[in-house]
Amino acid sequence: MLTAVLAICAAEETQVVFFDRRKETSTLTSREVAIGGDFWEVYSRKRSKRELFKVHLGDLEVRWWSTGIVAESDFNHDGRTDYVWSGGDDTSNEIYVILSGPSGYGSIDVYRSLARDWVRRFGGPTPDLALFGTYTPRSSKFYSAAGTLRIEAEFEWAKGIRKVSATAAEFVPVRRSSLRINPSSDNPARHSSSH
Repeated sequence: MLTAVLAICAAEETQVVFFDRRKETSTLTSREVAIGGDFWEVYSRKRSKRELFKVHLGDLEVRWWSTGIVAESDFNHDGRTDYVWSGGDDTSNEIYVILSGPSGYGSIDVYRSLARDWVRRFGGPTPDLALFGTYTPRSSKFYSAAGTLRIEAEFEWAKGIRKVSATAAEFVPVRRSSLRINPSSDNPARHSSSH
């Protein structure tokens, strides 16, 4: 699981601590809700109680059972808290970055972003880096400097070890069917007191 080897580093290589998956952090709390046969993990700000985002966990047949926030910090140095969410089961894992920006929060699908660089560097079909058994994450780092974020990772697979990376121009957003950010609570101009 990539969360076990993730590190977030500032330009001077200081590490921000990743922790085990949590349903509650210093700024967020979560609850699970059922909506039309689907299960969602809803994250709300502790102080304002406003929903910030929700992540699709699955339905009655297939559902992630190990989920939560694995890091919270100001990754892009804009004065607002950003989050790394991770979820999975025995077969796969996903990692999403919920990153603040000038007009609100956006999202980064870490594995899909890294897969884009894999294809660019090595060719072939797009790998599903979230699938256990095929690709084994060895290490990964998030670097943050001058308001930008860069993700680097190393994966072991049948043909050896591959290093991949992604920067802001290459980030792939999380699919709306998997993650929804509440637009009424993510705009800093609207709710600056909730940060």
